Amino acid sequence: MMFICNDYPPWSQGGGIASFTKSLAERMDKRNINTFIAGCGVGVSRLTEQRIGNITTRQIPYWKIKRCHPWLNRLRLNFCILESSYRHRIQILETPEYLGWLWPWKPRVPVVVRFNSSSRLQIWKEISDGSRVMPRWAKFELQTIRRGDTYCAVSEYLKKQIQCVIPGMDNKTIDVIPNNVDTSFFFPGPKTEVDPKSAVFLGRISVPKGVPELMEAWKSVLGIIPDAKLKLLGRDSVGEDGNGSFIDELKVSFSPQMMKSVQFIGDVNQDQVRSYIRQAAFCVFASHYEACSNAVIEAMSCGKAVIVPNNTSFPEMVKNEFNGLIWESSDITTLSSAIVRLYDEHNLRDQLGKHARQTAIARFDVDYLFEQNMNLYRRSLQTVKNGFER
Repeated sequence: MMFICNDYPPWSQGGGIASFTKSLAERMDKRNINTFIAGCGVGVSRLTEQRIGNITTRQIPYWKIKRCHPWLNRLRLNFCILESSYRHRIQILETPEYLGWLWPWKPRVPVVVRFNSSSRLQIWKEISDGSRVMPRWAKFELQTIRRGDTYCAVSEYLKKQIQCVIPGMDNKTIDVIPNNVDTSFFFPGPKTEVDPKSAVFLGRISVPKGVPELMEAWKSVLGIIPDAKLKLLGRDSVGEDGNGSFIDELKVSFSPQMMKSVQFIGDVNQDQVRSYIRQAAFCVFASHYEACSNAVIEAMSCGKAVIVPNNTSFPEMVKNEFNGLIWESSDITTLSSAIVRLYDEHNLRDQLGKHARQTAIARFDVDYLFEQNMNLYRRSLQTVKNGFER
């Protein structure tokens, strides 16, 4: 089995694709399934290959050569895939659609394309209705998608959007398998760890993650609960003017008094993520869009009540008043009200957290979803076999 994953740990802290790939590869390792992860990224300065158990990782450095680097690095990665597929006898390859790394050819093994990202759906809509010319990254993505034999999306929301806006996908079968979580790693800590005044946000510090809306809501929260604390875990992003730090822009936009209650933790590893979640009274999210948020699933697995907006895939994950609270994404006052409510109503917070943990185990546990993923790979092998026989 081979995965394309450019930010697989320890190359970087990784995002949703890396988290999914790592957890699934580790489960394959326990079942003595050989797994190979290939990537191209800025995390290394030279070709790096290592084997731990049944997992082999190989990353080539990303060469930033003017004008030709998008093609050159994809070509280099695909030569790596070609060579490794023969050397390691790869039977099936999985790639994310994001940025389209399966170029310039289709490997001679069945290909599973997993749709993980919703960040570019609006652009795809504009491409499909003719209001935007297809950019280079979209051409790479489309070529990668067309090389798939089997398709999977991480939410029903994402599946429906893909079938509507990506050329040629309207008549394709797309399985839905959500992102997973290791519930044996992300589990509730002792109540003595919990800071009842601390709320935690997990995600990149950026506009798409809804950080400006969260900060606006936080102003209202402090008017009611002046000793409340907000911790934001995640990488900084470029400022809205295309330069500098977005965190620095936020610090200037809001009062120094308010910013005393806000702490930017930065990019953290999985152990630190778990520790901060456990210490929180609850977790809060404000993204404009999510395909299937790993951060929400991890918070739920740790037994935390979550506050999420009512957009995109969130309602598939969270049932209002059962395992979390859902706020109206077009009305920031509903976000601040939900935050205040969880600060005030301790019993509700505990009940929501209990149900959140149950939901994580029942729907998102990596061992439960492992078999669904293995069935997907078996069907992909059979699909290609049947095609050869015809």
